[in-house]
Amino acid sequence: MEEIARTSRAHPGMYKTSVEDDISWLRHACTVYRCSTEQQMSSENTRILARTITAEMRQDGIRAQKDDYGAMESFLSMQATEQTPTTQELKALRVAFAKAYERYEFDFCWGRRLFVTKSGVPGLGPALMQTGDIVVILPGSPWPIILRPLDNEEYQLVGAAYAHGIMDGEAVSEHKVRGGHDQVFKLR
Repeated sequence: MEEIARTSRAHPGMYKTSVEDDISWLRHACTVYRCSTEQQMSSENTRILARTITAEMRQDGIRAQKDDYGAMESFLSMQATEQTPTTQELKALRVAFAKAYERYEFDFCWGRRLFVTKSGVPGLGPALMQTGDIVVILPGSPWPIILRPLDNEEYQLVGAAYAHGIMDGEAVSEHKVRGGHDQVFKLR
């Protein structure tokens, strides 16, 4: 169980967006991630953010490989610098963005929010999620789930999420190694 520490604004969605909206949202997501990790955007952090924004999935539903999110990674690496880009860098930025857009690398962020947990795990979740919600792994679910704590130890289901580094059972394995106990969540 991980508490959400920070979220981006929700991406406006597939039918309500323009190229400028996508660029603006990606810049905002970079800022949220950079501020949450309190680090510069290293190549590893940029790769993690690219994998998160694409939810490591291709448009056809198959798990993405490096080539599938490489254009997004190039675009984000250019966004990560806080300096004003040169004319040549702007051209390269536009080319990287066009490749990412062409390859549908934005499909999984439409109408969703980037989040970062208190321990620094980045993810992509429902537009309705907010700071203070929690990410949990529920038996039988292929995706981590976002829950909102309510009164009387009850929770509201917010939706499914992508969370970097816990998609393949890593969180469950670590939890068991540490001697953690399963928790029951009463949903309202």
